[in-house]
Amino acid sequence: MEFLPAPGQGALGIQCRSNDQNTRALLVPLDDPNTRHAIDAERSLLAALGTGCLLPVGAYASVNENLLTLRGMLAVDDDTLPHFGDATGTVSEATTIGHGLGKRLQSGQTTLGDSS
Repeated sequence: MEFLPAPGQGALGIQCRSNDQNTRALLVPLDDPNTRHAIDAERSLLAALGTGCLLPVGAYASVNENLLTLRGMLAVDDDTLPHFGDATGTVSEATTIGHGLGKRLQSGQTTLGDSS
């Protein structure tokens, strides 16, 4: 059976004071737009489910050129197999893609079980 990592797994977030322009300028090269879009999609999926760490949720987004692909998984409380789903769109639609897939997983409009 296939399982996916937790949404945002492995991504690093860096904070600094909003008025510290010198530090902000130093941090610009550390931002990877593709990673940011992928994480936006994964976190939107989680937000659509209205959860954080309370449900077994997996998400993995990847970006190729301008195309974002998101794969999601939601395990339910009973003995059924997890729900899996996929969504694709442009990187500018990252949050919409994640939200839409989260709602589909929540409603059960996805595949069940081993999708490999």
